Amino acid sequence: TIVHTEFVQIDQRATQTLMNFMILTGFRQKRVGWLYGRWVTDGVTREHGVQVHAIYEPKQECTCDEIHVLEDAESAERLAKLSTMLQLTRVGIVIA
Repeated sequence: TIVHTEFVQIDQRATQTLMNFMILTGFRQKRVGWLYGRWVTDGVTREHGVQVHAIYEPKQECTCDEIHVLEDAESAERLAKLSTMLQLTRVGIVIA
């Protein structure tokens, strides 16, 4: 399902690992991450948005041209349990 939002708020700490990886590779390699958070409505403007609290980087093999996400059923199961415990849902993806 595609959901359009008026705003996105991303926890700065959530981006740190992804940004560190990109800096270490000199931004010469692509990377993908699943965004986890909550759909929210602004109390004043009533605009619909999303708050991102975590970024999960699945196992992947990437080059400067391609991203290959590797199947990992065990990690997917742990991610599902953890996101449920934290009351977070997958709200999007980031491609760097």
